[in-house]
Amino acid sequence: MIQVASHLSPYDILQLSRSSKELRAILLSRKSRGIWIAARQDMVPPMPDCPEEHLSEPRYAQLFYERTCDACGVNQSLDVDYALAVRFCRACWKTNVRNGGKLAREAGLKPRDHGLLFHLLPRGCSIWTSDDGTPGGLIIPFHQSSSDAFYEPEFHAVVKEYKRFLESKDQAALDQYAEERKADAIRRIKFNTAVLRWCCKVAEQEGADEEEKTRERRAAIEEKLRELGYDPSEFPTDHQEFNNMVNQPRQLTTRIWNNIRPKLIKILDEGHRRGADTQVEGS
Repeated sequence: MIQVASHLSPYDILQLSRSSKELRAILLSRKSRGIWIAARQDMVPPMPDCPEEHLSEPRYAQLFYERTCDACGVNQSLDVDYALAVRFCRACWKTNVRNGGKLAREAGLKPRDHGLLFHLLPRGCSIWTSDDGTPGGLIIPFHQSSSDAFYEPEFHAVVKEYKRFLESKDQAALDQYAEERKADAIRRIKFNTAVLRWCCKVAEQEGADEEEKTRERRAAIEEKLRELGYDPSEFPTDHQEFNNMVNQPRQLTTRIWNNIRPKLIKILDEGHRRGADTQVEGS
């Protein structure tokens, strides 16, 4: 089973892990991490590596492939942030990823604390995906302020630690904590950016593949219609139904051709008749 799983996509492994308690225990264990990594690396192009200490491989796959809101469970939730490791619907994003200035005031922080605090965790910068899978979002340098939005549970956790160091008056410990948190925030933001760039690259490749398949289908249809005595120069390029049947990336099989041929011929013959009627009226 492990050998089979190593040849599957991350999505397939994710579904397989839910097929039984036994497989779930095996595939979600840390010992199976290599299976998930191999699956990612087999993708074209390979998915970016995720920081192991930040995100597990199964969770990475879940965030990418599924559209379920982490907060309310609604489907088709398009806002995902890999730095925060969350996916939300639009309403829950606004509830859970909030303005830093407001969060700081609610936590009783002084303005002098803002310059450091807002760099101890990554801001929210969702990668949204439209219904057709097209990625969107922004790639922003690491410069954060109170005007940025932050994941509220993590913000409160960081503030709690920050206040603890202030109360202890251990500046060396605070400095070390701050440096570690800054490095972690930058690493996670870079990871989020890498995933966004990868999504864009995949979308571009898929678009190019679809265009090529569409050209191949159109050429095949033109050849078959030419054999039936129809000139491609006479094809009605402004006819929506005709274009819908011709210009799509689905391969032209014998069954599809037998299904659309009568419809195409009918449209072409109707065009010939209209053209002939127009010539008669003009004469």
